[in-house]
Amino acid sequence: MMKRGIVIAFPGIRYTCRQQLMQDCLAFYTARGYETLCLDFAGVPFDGTADMGRAAELALPSILGRLSGVRFADYTDVAFLAKSLGTLCAVRTAKALGLRPRFFLLTPLEETLQELPQGADVFGAVVGTKDAHLAADQLEQFCKARAIPCLIVPDAGHRLQFEDADKTQAVNRSITAMLR
Repeated sequence: MMKRGIVIAFPGIRYTCRQQLMQDCLAFYTARGYETLCLDFAGVPFDGTADMGRAAELALPSILGRLSGVRFADYTDVAFLAKSLGTLCAVRTAKALGLRPRFFLLTPLEETLQELPQGADVFGAVVGTKDAHLAADQLEQFCKARAIPCLIVPDAGHRLQFEDADKTQAVNRSITAMLR
């Protein structure tokens, strides 16, 4: 029997599924009958590497091990919800497993955009104007060329958070409104 869907959450190096934004996104899918699986990079020996390609390479064996018991063919929908380094890991995981999931990219890396397969189903992307890893205009152009819904968050850095909790919650609501 086919299951409704599964969402795999790919966090960042210091950004876990316990962050409010990830919790809000996962709650969206749980309320719609999806199974969710949160990956965790805590055990990955990044050793302070600044090379995101190398960091993704280090994380991939752990990810593949965690996903080894998932029967993706049993689901009518597979979505990868990814943040930062997780965006690159999600793209590489899809390639390694021969999957064509839907992608939602939160603060993607430049490497993610370079490695994303032509015709990949990206249903949204988000970046802040003060993101240190990817210029907002670069993501905006990328999304426009591919008809991908894109949210540019003014004055937000890579974490998409503000000192003002209400402002952060408003951004989170804008992001979850993009989910499908």
